Amino acid sequence: MASKHDGTQSNGSSQNDGKPASISGPMAERRASARHAVELDVGLGKEQNYFSGFAENLSLGGGFIASHAIKPVGEPLEVRLFLPDRTVPLRIAAEVRWARSFDEKNELPPGMGVAFRTLSRNDEQLLAAFLASLREG
Repeated sequence: MASKHDGTQSNGSSQNDGKPASISGPMAERRASARHAVELDVGLGKEQNYFSGFAENLSLGGGFIASHAIKPVGEPLEVRLFLPDRTVPLRIAAEVRWARSFDEKNELPPGMGVAFRTLSRNDEQLLAAFLASLREG
């Protein structure tokens, strides 16, 4: 049985200081799960149109995927998330919620905020355990 998520928009900022990204105001009220700073390999799309990137921050509801291959807002994606110590990636149906293009005037990486739409119960448990290990570590 698959679980559905109501991913939310992010403010587009990213942090590399090991702390979860935080936001305030209306967006904070819409985010159901805390974000965690990560650096994980990600595959996106189908075999015919496959590209890669890496997750910079992650929650049970979605995350930011740094990539130069930016998809339009609203486009559905299959996210393959490679967790440490696992040979098979999690496969997650997601949707692009916002996008950021490369801009030489700032240091923010290009990429997309994605909301997770469906993932298997097993993948959800694996992702939840991984995120819990980040809080404990």
